[in-house]
Amino acid sequence: MALMLIPLFSAIPANIFHQQSYVHSILAAKHYLLFLFYFYLKTKRIDFESIEKLIVGLGVVVAIIYIVQTVTFPITFFQVIKDTNDVAFEVRANVVRILFFEPTYMVFALLYYGNKLVKERNIKNIVFLGICVTGVMLTATRQIIFFSIGSLMMLYLLTLNFRSVRTYSFLILFVVIAAVFVGVGGGKYLDSLINLTQRQDVTGADYVRLRAFNFYLYDYMPSIVNYIIGNGVNYGDSAYGKEMLDLEQGQGLYRSDIGLVGALNLFGIIYILPIFFIFLKVFRAKLHNRTYYKFFFFYILTTAFTGGNLFSLPWTFTLIFMLLYNVEKIVGLKNDSRVFGKKALSPVINHQGA
Repeated sequence: MALMLIPLFSAIPANIFHQQSYVHSILAAKHYLLFLFYFYLKTKRIDFESIEKLIVGLGVVVAIIYIVQTVTFPITFFQVIKDTNDVAFEVRANVVRILFFEPTYMVFALLYYGNKLVKERNIKNIVFLGICVTGVMLTATRQIIFFSIGSLMMLYLLTLNFRSVRTYSFLILFVVIAAVFVGVGGGKYLDSLINLTQRQDVTGADYVRLRAFNFYLYDYMPSIVNYIIGNGVNYGDSAYGKEMLDLEQGQGLYRSDIGLVGALNLFGIIYILPIFFIFLKVFRAKLHNRTYYKFFFFYILTTAFTGGNLFSLPWTFTLIFMLLYNVEKIVGLKNDSRVFGKKALSPVINHQGA
C-alpha cells in the first residue's frame, strides 16, 4: 500500500521544489495505482500455479521473439517504440542490442526451467531452458546476462546434492549444452561482449550511469527533505518535465537508469524501506522446492542499482507483485502435496540454504 500511495504523496515536493502543479503530479504518478492489482489477486484468491504458468509462458514467448528478431535483423518483425526518440535496436562494436521487450519475465522462466531440469531431465525442460538461455544472451545487456546466469549457477550450487550420481550426470548434460552453444557461434558472441567492455573507457556510454548516480544522489536534491520524501514524478509538459527532458536527452543523465538511487531521488527513503522489506520477506520465506523464487528476487536485488528501477515500471512491478503473492500462497500452503509432496522431499532439491 505504501508503494502505491507514496508516489501520489510526492506531488507535494514536486510542487514545492519544482513548481509542478498537483494535477500534473497525480497524472504523472497514476500508473502506480496498478499496485491495486496485488490486492485484486488476494481478493480473487487466484491459484498461484496458474499465475506461475502464465509468467513462465510469457517469458518463453519473449525469448522466442528475441531469437527470431536477432536471426532476421536488420529486417524488423517486432518493434516497440514509445516515441520518436526511442530506438528498438542499438549496434555497438558489431553487437546488436535489442531494446524493446523487458527481459524480466524471461529471467524468471530461465530459473523456473533450470530448477525443473534438476528434478526432471527430459527433452522438454532442456529445450525450454535452452530457449530461455539463448534469449537472455541475445539481450546483449551484460548486467542481465551475468546476473541472471549467475543466479542460475547459484541455484544449482545450493540445490544439487554432490553425493548423488544424478548430480554429475546433470552437470555433464549442462557442459554438453554449453559446448553446443559455443560451437554454433556463441563463443564469438561472448568474445564480442568482452571486447566491447575492454574498449570502453570512463567517457563511454556505459559509464555515464556513474555520472547520473552521483548527480541524482547528491546534486539533484534541493533540500534534506528530498532525501526523505523525494522530488516527485515529473510530468512531460510541466517546467519540471522539461527540465528532466534536458537532463536526460541533453546531458545523458537518465534517472531511470540508476535503479533504486533513481527511486530515492523520486520518492525518498520512505519509498526505499518498503522495497527492502519485500526482499527480506522473500529471502526469509520457506519455499522448499520453489527456491527459484528467491533467486529471482536475488537477481532483482543485484540489478537494483545498475539498471532501471523495476519498482517504477508498470510491466515489471506487476510481475514482482504477482510473484510476491505466489510466495505468500506457497508459504501458507502447509502440508499441501503441491509444495511438500514426495518430489519436494527429494534430497536433490530440498536444500534450504538459499
